[in-house]
Amino acid sequence: MKGEQAIKILWQTLFPVKFAKGEYAEVIYDDGDRHFKYALHIETLEELEEFIREYNEKVNFAICPNTREPKRLAKRTGYTEIKRQKAILIDIEDPESHTLKKPEEVRHYIIEFAKSVPESIRKAVKFSAYTGGGGLICIELSRWVERGEIEIVYDWLRERVKDFRYVDKSSLNPAQAQRLIGTINAKYKVETFIFKLNENCESLDVDAIITEFNARQNVEIERHAEIERHKGKIKNIEEIVREIKKRIKFKDLGLEGEDYGYYERISCPFHPPDRTPSFVIYHNGDGDVGVDFHTGEAHDIIGIYQKLYEKDFITAVRELAQRAGIKVVLSSEEKKKLQKEQALADFDPHAYITEELKIRSAIRYRINGEYHFDFFVENREGEVVKLSESLFKLQEWRYSLRLFGAHTGYKPAPLPAKAQEEAWELVIDALFEVSEKDEEFDKSELPWELEELQRVIREAPATDIMDDFVLSKSRYVKLVVGDTVYVSLTALLRRLKINPTFERINLKKVSQLLRELGAKPERIYVDGYRIRAWRLPEGDWRVVDTMDTTGHYKGDGSVHKESLETRGADGFVDTMDTIEEDEKKVMKKNSIENGCVVSTSGHIQNVETQAFEIGMDTMDSMDTTTGGQSVQRGDKKVDEDDDDLSWLNF
Repeated sequence: MKGEQAIKILWQTLFPVKFAKGEYAEVIYDDGDRHFKYALHIETLEELEEFIREYNEKVNFAICPNTREPKRLAKRTGYTEIKRQKAILIDIEDPESHTLKKPEEVRHYIIEFAKSVPESIRKAVKFSAYTGGGGLICIELSRWVERGEIEIVYDWLRERVKDFRYVDKSSLNPAQAQRLIGTINAKYKVETFIFKLNENCESLDVDAIITEFNARQNVEIERHAEIERHKGKIKNIEEIVREIKKRIKFKDLGLEGEDYGYYERISCPFHPPDRTPSFVIYHNGDGDVGVDFHTGEAHDIIGIYQKLYEKDFITAVRELAQRAGIKVVLSSEEKKKLQKEQALADFDPHAYITEELKIRSAIRYRINGEYHFDFFVENREGEVVKLSESLFKLQEWRYSLRLFGAHTGYKPAPLPAKAQEEAWELVIDALFEVSEKDEEFDKSELPWELEELQRVIREAPATDIMDDFVLSKSRYVKLVVGDTVYVSLTALLRRLKINPTFERINLKKVSQLLRELGAKPERIYVDGYRIRAWRLPEGDWRVVDTMDTTGHYKGDGSVHKESLETRGADGFVDTMDTIEEDEKKVMKKNSIENGCVVSTSGHIQNVETQAFEIGMDTMDSMDTTTGGQSVQRGDKKVDEDDDDLSWLNF
């Protein structure tokens, strides 16, 4: 296609709709010397054709692929005057030979281009053209791209064609004009023309590109903050993270779906069953990024590994680096932490109960609301003797080991070094699992403290934002995750301390009461945090809507101050002081009613909360290794080597 037919196709591709007021197409031209210092601003194809008829063969013409809003007509403009764009023009040439090329040579360059780029780009080619010194590729976009988005699309395209030899990288600049196809190249005295129009062009999905850009930007911000928080724990952590992202793909974790060229769609691993795949994986040389369209969350390979396998950041980096064959040098502190994690992972509380404590059976019951156990242990003589003790005393591991040793005649093996408290917690949990209830389980009436505890929990503030929940001395007692409600042991204790119902209350007592309610301690992983919290049994624990409606603190290490207030079902305003001295003052000066603290003046106090650093609910990470085959991911390529362009559909 040559002459006016080629000009018409180019114009209709670049400017398929009428211009708005003050909007123009910019054509630049020279004196035949390729110094493009003149500009023509036009609004219609007829104006362009008339101008070309007058000056064709005398000058060289180039056209800007976007509309402009010039402050002054007939004067060349730049990037700041760009308004919008519907197609991208890419210059194809031999970088080592800037001479006249035969059409056959240029056709070869274009075929090589099609073989080298992702399928999505190849299918978006509206037409290819011959310019004399090389060729031109026109990529059609799915919609008009405004100036604020244009550079994002160009950056995306640059990344995917940067390794292709015959692409003139300087042409991937939205401010740059390209040869006007259908005119005469005055330098070589040859006519430019379109090889073939692609009637079945599948436009490049701009929205997918913008979504990917935003996802990558969000992930990079999050990852930078994560690296800053953990600097010093791993030597050269920035370089290791970059290498992990380049070497390991989502596919290597078993996340693979329908391929759309530069992205894939898979069923969301976090929202099964996902019959309409709503998790998108974007491929890039810097690493894959996945977006969960249920929540809008974006993940790089480290983030997705953390969420899939419930790992903290350092553990995820260490395990992924091992997969990628990257050496990791941990700080002495992290080495100790790793040793502790490994020791707990290797520790079997059930085996410890039978082999070290010599427990053959156990019965649990309550006396005045407090748990007690009857253990039947085997001594050195092979006799089974009875040992009775309260849960309150059993929670002290040193006392308990001496107690069992005295009754069995065996000295129990030491608990994992520097992890005795955590290991003994696992033993206590296991004791509840293996023990049976006494036939007269309640040796007293249900303690009246339980009724008050249930009321306090129901009326306590709740949040579904982990950042708020893990704040040191946060006002939030409950965390809502889907249909499950968790409670913070320490936050609950602070409320119970200022409730006259609980005269002698401590962590062990609260733990006992929560068990009585049917709650269970769990290690949970939400929003990048690994914490230990108590999962409440099924029931309506959210009687009062106490969700905070003000801006939420997002944990950047700074001090955050906001008014934290909520009304309970009884109509009073709940407040929580974050400083122990203030709590004492409140207890002395304020009236206490129904477990809710109310200022005697009726005024609500502002609460200053500090950034969560090392919370008492923070849990140690658990090692879970998973297999995965490393498969190098690449974009779809066209393998045929054919001189006929018909197979390219353009």
